[in-house]
Amino acid sequence: MLLLNIARAKRREPIHFTAVSSVAATFNFQVTAGWLGRIADNPGTGSATALTLGASASENPTVTIIPVVGEAFARRMLTPLDGNKILFFAAGGLEPSRVLRLLARSYVDTSGEHRDLILNNPRQKEEYIRFRRIILHIASLSLAEALYGRQIVYEEVVPAPYPTDSSATDVTGTVINALKEGYLWQPPVEGGPPVLTQVVKGRRIVTNYDLSDISNDQRRRLHKETERLPKDSLFFDIRPDGPGGEYPLHGYFLLRSFRQSLHFIARGMSVAPEFDVEKDPRTGPILANPARTLAIQETADEPSDALFKVRHAGSWYWIPNLPEDASDEAAWDQIAFRLVNALYNMTVTDISKQPRPSIAITK
Repeated sequence: MLLLNIARAKRREPIHFTAVSSVAATFNFQVTAGWLGRIADNPGTGSATALTLGASASENPTVTIIPVVGEAFARRMLTPLDGNKILFFAAGGLEPSRVLRLLARSYVDTSGEHRDLILNNPRQKEEYIRFRRIILHIASLSLAEALYGRQIVYEEVVPAPYPTDSSATDVTGTVINALKEGYLWQPPVEGGPPVLTQVVKGRRIVTNYDLSDISNDQRRRLHKETERLPKDSLFFDIRPDGPGGEYPLHGYFLLRSFRQSLHFIARGMSVAPEFDVEKDPRTGPILANPARTLAIQETADEPSDALFKVRHAGSWYWIPNLPEDASDEAAWDQIAFRLVNALYNMTVTDISKQPRPSIAITK
């Protein structure tokens, strides 16, 4: 189904998804037996008898297919992914360049005075080369286990003076209200006013250093910078004084929706093909660097050894099958297609609770 929709997108046809809502199977087993005999009128001639046995079995499965439609499904197909989901894939062991090449539509460099938008679009050759080199640098840091994907956590400190002539009841009420809001009271220091502190938790970012190693004020500034970013962004802070600092990065990726990701793969087969990009000289070793994010084969003849294949509009679209002991580098396309499948599973809604027209196929 995913291959078919990539083929549809390549031909600028509308994509269409279905799901199997139920499979009902009936199994019939019948046995027949009989005794046939002939008894002659003359006992001398004897009699003839015969035994007959028979058995039959049949299976009649009925598969019910439901089109996956509806506002909720369309919204999830068209809404860009949350940055936390990208970190979820990375935490699951997927190499970052596989994920970001497929799901990131651009990188916004905020290290200078002005924001610099770098598109992940092969038609914009110079920008695409810059984007790929940023991705390769991140992949190199991941390979060296020098990346941290942590949540920003810092303490917000607020002076809390109160009139010295307040009654004990008023002071107690103020303390209780502050505790309910999540603040902690710190005792006065050297005759100063009491201090309120609150633990603030921000979004997750990716760095080449441990966030606990920088000051509370630095974490607060990072929070203020990232809290204004949209949910479909993933912030990176690669500092010069950490691993990979020869190529510092300070900015964020903007992510695609699932539908945009399918169209990116489809466009890469014809109108916007990707091409080879060498890593930056400052980037360390990398695992793999194929030209295409996901290479879907298209042939006129049916493939003899395909992992998945589908025929559409007179052509076969397929992914080659590889031996089980193939390396991750050789199995780049198979792993990338597995990522596409995982994205679809995160996008599809529960169809069992939404009645709609269905198609029943009986064998």
